[in-house]
Amino acid sequence: MMNEPSEITAGDHITWTRYDADYLPADGWTLKYALRGPAAINLVSTPDGDSHIIDIPGSASKDFAPGAYSWAGYYEKSDGTRVTRYTGRIKIAPDLVAATVGYDGRSHAEKVLEAIERVIEGRATRGDQELTFDGKRIVKMTVAELIQLRQQYRNEVQAERRRAAAKAGRRTGRTIKYRM
Repeated sequence: MMNEPSEITAGDHITWTRYDADYLPADGWTLKYALRGPAAINLVSTPDGDSHIIDIPGSASKDFAPGAYSWAGYYEKSDGTRVTRYTGRIKIAPDLVAATVGYDGRSHAEKVLEAIERVIEGRATRGDQELTFDGKRIVKMTVAELIQLRQQYRNEVQAERRRAAAKAGRRTGRTIKYRM
């Protein structure tokens, strides 16, 4: 039996099963999930013997807003009794099959890094002279400040790429050497 996934893609068929001997469907318990993040998503299980199955068709998940969500899995009875048993985080990736022309899949760090580099290179448009990120509005930073900020965002982009490579089973570009 599979527990809750840590990452799903909008538009995909998603299913998992949860068994808990203390909260059997035969005893009147229904497993529900509340996902909160860029949107509010509520899921309800269906009984599958002694287990609870969550089955989300692609036609329903296609409307899931991409982003990071916190979730709570809880059991509920028809009399209103509720018991929260599980919590976690899940990432909903966008449906690239349904994406339109102009979709920008870059991370926040990649977008900010590009804007900083445009300013440093002197190719900035008037709008690029003001950067807004992390809730801060930056106007006319010194070159030294921009270079420092660029390095910070380069490090963040490299870390994102290493995590993605490791997740995909590829080399991360980091070698750990040791002696015995």
